[in-house]
Amino acid sequence: MALNKSVSGPKDDVPAAVATPQAGIQVFSEARTDAKTGVTQTRETISRDGQTRLVRLTVTKGAEFIVRTQTFHYGGQAVAVFTQRTVPRSEAFTTVTYENPCRVSLEFSTSKDIEKLIIFNDEVGVTDGFTCSNGIFQPMTDAELRAGKARW
Repeated sequence: MALNKSVSGPKDDVPAAVATPQAGIQVFSEARTDAKTGVTQTRETISRDGQTRLVRLTVTKGAEFIVRTQTFHYGGQAVAVFTQRTVPRSEAFTTVTYENPCRVSLEFSTSKDIEKLIIFNDEVGVTDGFTCSNGIFQPMTDAELRAGKARW
């Protein structure tokens, strides 16, 4: 399998589609393409203050999206997984509960699309939050988290 690999570091070095507006967020991206099948796997790891918070794996063939899995983390453990497929068209959201002190809350738009995902911990309250647009989650800014903590 021929491999094309690219890795990018802090937010200023990543494509605009995954860049975030705050210094505490880093996005690392790696893409691998199988020359025989034309299938590309892209892995994006998003961290806040040095801790992995979201790992997104997207599989495409040419310009066609096949599957995307977004795994949310807190304290080094997976908390929840959101998966989208095109064939058959489906979306699934799963929480990971074994030995995990976190809870996950989803907020929906009036059109029933996910708008926000909030991770709570009983000891510290809100630990992280993500906004969602077209099924792609991005970390909330620190200001959005501070503003939301009073509301959630």
